[in-house]
Amino acid sequence: MNPTKRILVIDDESQRNLLGKIRDEVKNQMQVEWSQVEVLDAAYTDDKARLVPDKVYVAIGKALSEHQYNLIMVDYNYGQPNIDGLDVIKFVREKRQKVDIYLYSAVQKDVIKKVVGDNIQDASTEEIVSGINDLMNYRIGKMVSRPSAEAEVIKFLRSELSFSPTAFISDMLREHSTQVFSSCCPKLAGKTYGEIANLIDEDNNGVANEWLTAILEQLVVYLSMVNE
Repeated sequence: MNPTKRILVIDDESQRNLLGKIRDEVKNQMQVEWSQVEVLDAAYTDDKARLVPDKVYVAIGKALSEHQYNLIMVDYNYGQPNIDGLDVIKFVREKRQKVDIYLYSAVQKDVIKKVVGDNIQDASTEEIVSGINDLMNYRIGKMVSRPSAEAEVIKFLRSELSFSPTAFISDMLREHSTQVFSSCCPKLAGKTYGEIANLIDEDNNGVANEWLTAILEQLVVYLSMVNE
């Protein structure tokens, strides 16, 4: 059975056609599933039809809690003064430190202007270096142009064909996210499976690693018992 790869798209326009093309291109190697948060959806506006970024962030947080994603694709420009792709990535990084993120834009210079300033030609070396450092802090896996997004995502997915036991366990936990854990690792007793999945997704979380070790030890014991 081919592995399943999940993509979360954050854009102001539906990317169903793009994702359908990506799915069809790699269908002999993997299954591709996706979710999208459409930033300009009416559900994220106030009673005067103005976009409310916090409502967008709530929707993104909900999507992140439902699955572990192999890749998050973030459009940069939503045509709104109070939210853009870098704002979205900053929010995602607060929730998921390790997930791969691709930022795409029809006009990549807009991203550079955001971090360096409008007068790029007149910017000092110090301003440019500061802007580059700011951009690096977002830990963007790749910044691509919109026309090349399809090819870049396919290339990424094909490089991710190896099976990850940790990702598999995290995803299984999310499918039973409300169930409460009570054994094997006292430090996590009382946490829901969803909360444990969040811990697993963090970088170098000692408690989560301890839990994973205990789970795998129990698996070996179980296999030994059933094969006696």
